[in-house]
Amino acid sequence: MLSSLDTVLGLEDDTLLWPGHEYAEENLGFAGVVEPENLARERKMQWVQRQRMERKSTCPSTLGEERSYNPFLRTHCLVLQETVGPGPGPAENDGCSRAQLLEKLRRLKDLHKSK
Repeated sequence: MLSSLDTVLGLEDDTLLWPGHEYAEENLGFAGVVEPENLARERKMQWVQRQRMERKSTCPSTLGEERSYNPFLRTHCLVLQETVGPGPGPAENDGCSRAQLLEKLRRLKDLHKSK
């Protein structure tokens, strides 16, 4: 999964991302749990809530936007590593490997119920 995400991260910031379903609010809610101080996420959440209140789509987003708040695309960020902590297995450089963090994020997301 990390290799696939890294391939996506190699694309330009203006690349449009079209998810198959309307999960923006739920996904941003989860992002707020693991990175609550992320202002880009908060701004996007406010926009998404306005869009949804007007029964409008939140798609597409750009890769540049997603880089700023999507935790699955931010495994390189120290603040996220410190918040979520290492997963199972050996860590890199006395910290959390990106693969470990991705695994832990996936488990947390599976358990998350956005409010």
